[in-house]
Amino acid sequence: MGAKRRLVFFCIFLLLLGGCGGRSHSEKAAFLKLRSMWLEKGSVTLRSEVRADYGERVYDFTLRYEGGGESGVLSVEKPLELEGVEAELSEKGVTLRYDGVLLDTGAILGNLSPLEAFPLLVRTWQKGFVTDCWRETWNGESCLAVQFDLTEAGETEERLCLSRFRPSDGTPLDAEFLAAGRTVLYCRFME
Repeated sequence: MGAKRRLVFFCIFLLLLGGCGGRSHSEKAAFLKLRSMWLEKGSVTLRSEVRADYGERVYDFTLRYEGGGESGVLSVEKPLELEGVEAELSEKGVTLRYDGVLLDTGAILGNLSPLEAFPLLVRTWQKGFVTDCWRETWNGESCLAVQFDLTEAGETEERLCLSRFRPSDGTPLDAEFLAAGRTVLYCRFME
């Protein structure tokens, strides 16, 4: 195989492996280490303050998720009127459990409801297409910021996920889902 052809294969390999365009080697290496940690996790527990912005309506929740990238259980802690509502998330869909109380699960990002954001986050951290990664300070803490492209094939509206992690242990600090440059769902992690 010629040197030119090997160079092309090597460049393709680097693009598939890294995915962090335009940043230094240390950010790429830090993200790859973090990604391998998320790939090893079968199940996680995430607790977060969540803001779902539908444009004309904004909802604030405190949610707890236990599960993986394909399925899990989401519990509502706040608002108090919805405390105890649980949603079982699986490939088959969302099943709500409580004494007749319904939680607005309307789509906020394409066909994604706020309830389905947590499994999507775990899948994105494990396998999502990374468009950029960098170091920054968030709430006075040094973090690794990673941007993922969530745009489906054939869609014209750009959809992104920006997540910030503590570099030392991979703990997620926050995540936001953006549609057409506007934050439609924001999660600030407490655990």
